[in-house]
Amino acid sequence: MKLGWYVFLHRPDGGVMPVAGFWRKRSALRWADEHAEPDQQLEVHRFNWWSADAAGQRKAADPASGCRGSDDGH
Repeated sequence: MKLGWYVFLHRPDGGVMPVAGFWRKRSALRWADEHAEPDQQLEVHRFNWWSADAAGQRKAADPASGCRGSDDGH
């Protein structure tokens, strides 16, 4: 498991992939806000939220995706 916070991009095929990593959640949220484009969905989570096995299967509507703005550490 990697430490820190990651920005994840939801791909058009429904998969999810990490695109940037940060030590602080605030930095990750700021980066996601600055680099967001209208046709992209970016989310910030701990790295353990994503795994290579689930990356191609996780969907944007997945309840496990959590809340982008929460500070509960998950």
